Amino acid sequence: MRVIFVTVLLLLWAWGRLAAQNPLDKRLDLSADRLALEEVLYLLMEEGDVPISFSNQLLPSEVRITLYVQNERLETILQRIFQGTHVGYRVVGDRIVLIRVEPPPPRKLTISGYVRDQSSGEPLISANVYDPIRGRGTVTNSYGFFSLTLDEGLIHLYVSYLGYQNEHRQLTLLDHQRIDIELVPSLTLNEVVVLATQSGGRLSEISPVSKNSMTPDEMEAMPALGGEADVLRFCYTLPGVQTGADGFGGMAVRGGNVDQNLVLLDGVPVYNSNHLLGIYSVFNTSAIRSTQLLKGGFPARYGGRISSVLDVRTKEGNMKEFAAEGDLGLTSGKITVEGPILRDKSSFFLSGRRSFLDLYSRPVSRRIRERNGFTGELGYYFFDLNGKVNTRLGQKDRLYLSLYSGGDDYDNQVQLNQTAGDTTLVEDSRQAVFWGNTISALRWNHLFSDKLFMNATGTFSRFFYQSRDLLDDVTFVNFQPISRDYVFYEYRSNNRDWAGKLDFDYMPNPDNYVRFGLCYTAHRFQPGAIAFDEAFLLDSLTEDSINILLDKSALRSYEYEGYVENEFWLDDHFSANLGLRMAVYEVHGRVRVYPQPRVHFSYCMNERLTFNLALGKSVQSLHLLSNSGAGLPRDLWVSSTERIAPIESWQFVGGPVVNLAPGWKLQAEGYFKLMNNLITFQEGSLAEIDATNWQNKVSVGSGRAYGAELFLEKKQGNTTGWLSYTLAFADRKFEDVNLGKRFPYRFDRRHNVNLQVNHRFEGRPWQISLGWTFSTGSATTLPRSSYQFNQLNLLYTNFPPQFPFVLQASENGSRNDIRLPAYHRLDLSATYQIKTSWGEQEFVAGVYNAYNRLNPVYYLLVDRPNEQGVLVPQYSQLSLLPIVPSLRYRVRF
Repeated sequence: MRVIFVTVLLLLWAWGRLAAQNPLDKRLDLSADRLALEEVLYLLMEEGDVPISFSNQLLPSEVRITLYVQNERLETILQRIFQGTHVGYRVVGDRIVLIRVEPPPPRKLTISGYVRDQSSGEPLISANVYDPIRGRGTVTNSYGFFSLTLDEGLIHLYVSYLGYQNEHRQLTLLDHQRIDIELVPSLTLNEVVVLATQSGGRLSEISPVSKNSMTPDEMEAMPALGGEADVLRFCYTLPGVQTGADGFGGMAVRGGNVDQNLVLLDGVPVYNSNHLLGIYSVFNTSAIRSTQLLKGGFPARYGGRISSVLDVRTKEGNMKEFAAEGDLGLTSGKITVEGPILRDKSSFFLSGRRSFLDLYSRPVSRRIRERNGFTGELGYYFFDLNGKVNTRLGQKDRLYLSLYSGGDDYDNQVQLNQTAGDTTLVEDSRQAVFWGNTISALRWNHLFSDKLFMNATGTFSRFFYQSRDLLDDVTFVNFQPISRDYVFYEYRSNNRDWAGKLDFDYMPNPDNYVRFGLCYTAHRFQPGAIAFDEAFLLDSLTEDSINILLDKSALRSYEYEGYVENEFWLDDHFSANLGLRMAVYEVHGRVRVYPQPRVHFSYCMNERLTFNLALGKSVQSLHLLSNSGAGLPRDLWVSSTERIAPIESWQFVGGPVVNLAPGWKLQAEGYFKLMNNLITFQEGSLAEIDATNWQNKVSVGSGRAYGAELFLEKKQGNTTGWLSYTLAFADRKFEDVNLGKRFPYRFDRRHNVNLQVNHRFEGRPWQISLGWTFSTGSATTLPRSSYQFNQLNLLYTNFPPQFPFVLQASENGSRNDIRLPAYHRLDLSATYQIKTSWGEQEFVAGVYNAYNRLNPVYYLLVDRPNEQGVLVPQYSQLSLLPIVPSLRYRVRF
């Protein structure tokens, strides 16, 4: 028994002795900051009194170790410093001997997070997140989120964004990691520098095609009408974008109609994006965070329109501190407030804008009319209100509520009393027009994992338009009414959309970025138009009694859509985006299904030259009923029906992108687009319109558009700007219009040139800017002569002639075979900035149309006396904007 007991004690003593002699069990402290592997080994030998045998040729010289540990086992320390290398070890007695081993495949680990503005906490969209050592990177999504999967080990993370200082983070990736990065705003708009990789590498994202990105700072740096920067007017300076004189009529892209642009405000479609007939847009730049214009090669996540996508994102509100901005000009004023509700957790944003045009028009028109024996006045103004509240519900959830309301209000009243003997004529002319948009959205962001991001959205969008034109002439004899002439026109449009969307971003690895989602939209359209022109012996007729005749029925339609797309890299040179969008349209029980394939290929030959090629189909279920083709608010929106099919379009686009020098980039693209199921009013169709009978008053046809674009851009240095040129062709063909022959589209403007230059004086508070625009004249049809005809009315067919009907200007009667004179103008501005301890101030002086070019909007045929005093038909030019000086003051707290 005693022998057994002694034996057990000896074994336990021997085991403890052996364990104590194992050098891997020793616990050490280590502090290493970018040290070579050899230096770290010598530190371990000194700290742990452990002999380590190795050859310097075995150690990789490029490896740098950053590691801070306390009371850690030597075995764990060695595993961490040798991770990802071919260095291994074995214990020989009390000595550790380093040996060469084949390292196991490195683990794939994900680093994810958000990129935000350091001063406000605003997320930065499409910021570059890049590791030049591994040659892999990504970009942030619409909410500033990124996910990048890399091999474990040491990484160098570079984050860059236009207008911000680059950020560099070095860290050892040992597990999945979450990191939020805040960038510091730069004083100047420096170019985003793309770093070269050690192994050739590639860019963070696929090279964009037909895409232009804009920031509020860039917009405010350029000369603007009234000194107020504007999104749409900025877009007019880009290649492929057309508009009427001075912006009249809205935006047409690559031969498309003005209704074919998908205008998004925080992801919600906007039906009418114009104020003042297209001269201004509904977007208040004080509320804008970022803007992107896509003219072709649309990814599958965009749908519903066929010509372009204008994606405007508004600010979310300062998470750090309260801030305010005031902006006052001769034509409008803006005020903005924002700040945290709970610091770094929730915030609010509120911005309002109103024009001052009615402050001038009402007193001036009143005085002019009083001098001429009339009474009444003319007034017009527009307004916009943006609001947003957002809050973090945790590390993985965030909630947003955004609102927008805006509109235009126009009224014109003229009254005249004329008395001769016992007879008095009372003439009352009134015109009232009000139109606008109301938009709301509730969003929920959720992070399922470090690779899967979801955005759920519920939206409401409304566009409303109502105009009334009234001419009421009453004749009195001895103060008793004996006759009445009553002319009344009313147009109405009331569109309402309810929509729900689910969008997912899945980033499995740096070579694939997958997006997929579902969308449901319920449309309700209520268009209406009525014309009433009658003579009455009684005075009992009222506007309300006529409104009974207006058909107020609504047209309802439904859209069910889904999409999937994958942006992927095959190697360091070839990348692609392949996607498919499926759309199902339902109206009156009729269901149509439209698959829409989208492909985009990009080949990067080297750091300077990239080639892009894109092909895609787009479908649009909405139509715009227009007599002008100009996208005026009076035009009526309707949905496709069982008789009128949705618009279909195929577009091909391709060309090179050349980085000429640091800060200089040249982009050249050619495009070809086919459009089917376009509609236009039949010639001479002037009768009443409602939600169903409009189908009988339109012709269905097709269109073509093709051309080439050049865009030379400089975004670095004190002098920045761009030069754009567009060669464009566009036509239309309708069976019942123009004898079925092709004719030029209204915006078939052959040549377009735009030059924008901004210079900031270094070390001084001044900057100046210049903008020059040239466009071939619009295609139009001019009247040649006129005659009187009977206006169709509601009750009588023998009503006497009242309104003129015009004949074509050309001998063959072809539509749009006349060209207006070329459009060109020069804009100038100068900005003086004062920085203070509490904020900054800016004084902006500018001149729009500096050499006073009277560009024609259209021509009228009017009768004017010739030299002999005989009235003869003559053309009269209508121009909108002569030379317009401006002064503006901005203050930011």
